[in-house]
Amino acid sequence: MAPPKAWSARGKGPNWPGSDGTIAPTTNHRPTLNDNQPPTTIDHQRTTTDHRPMTTTTKRPPSATFQPPVTLGVLADTHVPDRVPQLPPAVLEVFREAGVQAILHAGDVSHPAVLRTLEDVAPVYAVRGNLDFFLRLPLVRWFRLGPYTMVLLHGHMGWRTYLWDKLRFHLGRPLRFRDLERRAFCAFPQAHIVVMGHTHAPALWREQGRWLFNPGSPTNPPAGAEARYPRTVGLLHLDRYHRLHFEWVWLA
Repeated sequence: MAPPKAWSARGKGPNWPGSDGTIAPTTNHRPTLNDNQPPTTIDHQRTTTDHRPMTTTTKRPPSATFQPPVTLGVLADTHVPDRVPQLPPAVLEVFREAGVQAILHAGDVSHPAVLRTLEDVAPVYAVRGNLDFFLRLPLVRWFRLGPYTMVLLHGHMGWRTYLWDKLRFHLGRPLRFRDLERRAFCAFPQAHIVVMGHTHAPALWREQGRWLFNPGSPTNPPAGAEARYPRTVGLLHLDRYHRLHFEWVWLA
């Protein structure tokens, strides 16, 4: 099997935020992909890596199976209308331009009208976030993406964990974005690809042949860091050679 490829980011902006809240200067540096040291910052340029997928199984039936070549739209934390009045039209334009076959929403939809709007572009698969009180959505969805197993979740890990995290925050001991990412990553060891939201911060890293991808938020960058984080959606590509490519699109 041909090895999968990695990532790129496109859009406007002088800097790219790392998943730990740091800023990566715009340079030609390409982060290393040592399995034991996942990159914490992502360059604007495309980076590739080689690895063969692990053999894993899950007893959960997949929500959908996607055969290559395929492009999926990915977004999270839209927060309509509790923080913004509507989904930015640019989101639909990006997904239409990319010709996505399906759209994955990683939670905090807030209102079902968002999902209906996205369905005008492609079938939508969504999970429940910590603010999706009245939406009848699952906490987790599984997918088959060619030879890969992919899991979609919000990342708050249920109410008990979320309330404990809020208590830590108010006590001045909040978890870092990377801590939240790693918790979700470790909770699903059978997944080749873990897609999450919750932090509102774009993130991509690899460890032990597995990937974590966060598309960021198209409406609400992380509170207190709006100037450092772009508004983004994600694209996940799988070509006919089973090569993966992760992409962000920065919204104006």
